[in-house]
Amino acid sequence: MDTARLADKKEVLVRQIRKLPHQDRRYIIGAAILDLDRDLVKPNGPDRYAILKDIAEKATGHTLTKARSRENTEIRMLVATEMRSEGFTLEEIGRYMGRDHSTVTYYTMMLEDAMAVPAAFSELLYKHDSFLKLLLEYDKRNV
Repeated sequence: MDTARLADKKEVLVRQIRKLPHQDRRYIIGAAILDLDRDLVKPNGPDRYAILKDIAEKATGHTLTKARSRENTEIRMLVATEMRSEGFTLEEIGRYMGRDHSTVTYYTMMLEDAMAVPAAFSELLYKHDSFLKLLLEYDKRNV
């Protein structure tokens, strides 16, 4: 998160905290600090997107293009789901992928649907498992 957005968020939080009764402030301040820390720790979006895209391409055995093929959709689905679990907003993910936030929502729901009916989506779930294994290996090497 860039420093200007972080400063704006901090300012909004301070204004909201000042409106609270004195005895409630200390609990809220702790939670607000944790929230800001999470934003500072969150990986750089464009870099993380590129890393996840490369890992998804290896897991699926397909290179992402602009075409609307099933393979491309599966790669985008894997990346969007992982970025969402890492705390990126739908708008941020959509911006990195060149898609609308509603499309990102579709991608994340696509995996949930596949997990609900594993027999019908066994190939997709296999690719998802491969993606998670490769991601875990990458994160272990680069911590």
